[in-house]
Amino acid sequence: MKKALAIVIALVLALCMTSAMAEEMQEIELGTSGIVFTIPAGYVAGEITAEDTDENQVGYYKSEASLVDFDLYQWAKADGETLESAAAAEAAEYEATAEMTEINGVTMWFYDATEEFDGTEYATATFMMENGDVFAEIVFWLDGDNAEETAAAILATVAVKETAEISEGGNEIVLGTSNLKITTSIAYEKGELTAEDTDEGQVGYYKSADSLVDFDVYQWAKAEGETAESVAMAEAAEYGENVDVAEIINNGLVIYGYYATEEFDGEEYETFTAITEAGNDFVEIVFWLDGEEAALIMTDILSTLIAF
Repeated sequence: MKKALAIVIALVLALCMTSAMAEEMQEIELGTSGIVFTIPAGYVAGEITAEDTDENQVGYYKSEASLVDFDLYQWAKADGETLESAAAAEAAEYEATAEMTEINGVTMWFYDATEEFDGTEYATATFMMENGDVFAEIVFWLDGDNAEETAAAILATVAVKETAEISEGGNEIVLGTSNLKITTSIAYEKGELTAEDTDEGQVGYYKSADSLVDFDVYQWAKAEGETAESVAMAEAAEYGENVDVAEIINNGLVIYGYYATEEFDGEEYETFTAITEAGNDFVEIVFWLDGEEAALIMTDILSTLIAF
């Protein structure tokens, strides 16, 4: 980078962003993390592909008035991960060092890198944050004059939205950061997630010593043109030609589900996967069925799925 972005941020804050505030502005949320930024109204959401969403990308913004584009990412924390360790590991991939800063009370770890797109190399600045059980990240592609000032003006508006307190105690379970929840008749507890799990979009694992059914929860951003049906059909096809996808209408939600056989720790289990849409995201529950009555338990849990 031509300038130290942290210094530019401090200067922009000191100037109270008077020039930026003269523009028409819009607020965007970093995925469903609850972290928001205010950006010029000229920025629009660009297309993201299935390959992008597989890498936890939840947004891409571009503007005809600026050469500075930026990508947004969100993913669940793995057990034992911290914001510092996650940023350090990511920065190390670029032989960079992550540093900490704080803006408007929001702690961020950031690093500079050089990345390639369409055969051209660009300077990038990556800022990683956390809110609850999720990490969120904004990656600026610094191109053109005053690129650092543009990025700094956006960063200077960061805020965390106030949200209603959602209880996950008892038998009510909120699915990731979505507006969906289920209620179980048997008490479940959260199991551990690894970095490999969260890299695949997994946001929760729930288990109970009193139940024949464990279940995994996944959440990821929609790619352009994707629907819950098309995703379910593509997933089911991976398990063979004879895997059928059923449409289920439940509490006003349209769910697509299929049975499959999956392996874990050397053993095979019957699973039922249910996929639905939650705003700009997909939410998926994978039920692991172990025993003759497991399908009935799964059906009972799925029947409680509602939007709130």
